[in-house]
Amino acid sequence: MDEIAKLAISDAKDRLKAQLDLVYALDRQAMTFFGYTATVTVAGTTAAAGLAAGWLMEGKTISTSGQIAILGLGLVAAGFFFTAAMCLSVMKSWKVALPGREPEFWQWAMEEPVSSLPEIASAYLSQMAVSVKLLKDGSETMSTGLANARGVALASGLIGICMGALAALARN
Repeated sequence: MDEIAKLAISDAKDRLKAQLDLVYALDRQAMTFFGYTATVTVAGTTAAAGLAAGWLMEGKTISTSGQIAILGLGLVAAGFFFTAAMCLSVMKSWKVALPGREPEFWQWAMEEPVSSLPEIASAYLSQMAVSVKLLKDGSETMSTGLANARGVALASGLIGICMGALAALARN
């Protein structure tokens, strides 16, 4: 029975570590994607403002194709701004369950009249179940948020392509 208890604790520790690694990986993905989307947001906003300012400073009216291009760049920038905000929400602070038990647990295990390793293992696994659920819920929320952010970024890119095509067609 002691071997099974040791195996159960070892397995639970491995699972907790894997879930913690998943949370770290999702956080790194969100941070990388945030950097990309923030860059595209700045580029799109700058391009739209530059086009509009260039035409207006020359005293020219903005052509229909120019208006469509500026609108398209603005929409792309807005979509990527929203995507960047979604990435930030994925990276928000929340409780993380760290491996191991608090000192109070081990004080309890030494002070209580615990007669065997299986009893300690049972209490250890009960506490670890809460940690595993916390990490599982967090990683699922992060994963969903990243998937949604990727979808908005894709839609923003497609809007940009369509607006570019419309601007080209309006020129003719």
